[in-house]
Amino acid sequence: MIERRLNEHTRMWTKILNAGEHHGHHSRIANSKMVSSEVSANKYFLYKDHKKEGGYRPVVSGCTSNTLGLSNMLSDVVESLCMSVEEPFEIISAEDLLARIDVFNREVADKIDTDPTYDWRDEYILHGTDVKALFPSMSAELSEKSVRKQIEKSKIIWEEIDDMWLTLYIH
Repeated sequence: MIERRLNEHTRMWTKILNAGEHHGHHSRIANSKMVSSEVSANKYFLYKDHKKEGGYRPVVSGCTSNTLGLSNMLSDVVESLCMSVEEPFEIISAEDLLARIDVFNREVADKIDTDPTYDWRDEYILHGTDVKALFPSMSAELSEKSVRKQIEKSKIIWEEIDDMWLTLYIH
């Protein structure tokens, strides 16, 4: 059941993105993305040797799982979106994150003092993957909203997207 649903989503995304269509290889590309292994992603733990208190970091790798085809396609879309951000920045530590949040909070407070209707969420997105408990606390809905807002703000010109398949997929 899960594998069938994954393959249905994968099939739709190959149609939406016209994967391989440029060279007459759509069927070959679509078939290469389908899975029949029923292998779930493995979870393993890495020791945090850079932490004074030690501990373990859980890792779930989809490299050999039944999500690989779909994951690779969607990763390309999201990576392109991230590359389109004009002034990107990366946070290198918890301390760096806290300092940036402190500066951000002061800037937002100043804007709210000037305009009480100001909503920072219309202008900014906080999204991360390596902050204590941030990944488990990111809901699918919040992640989708972040990606959608960035697509709306992006200057990317999406070429060769099949609007009909995209509309069917969304509905």
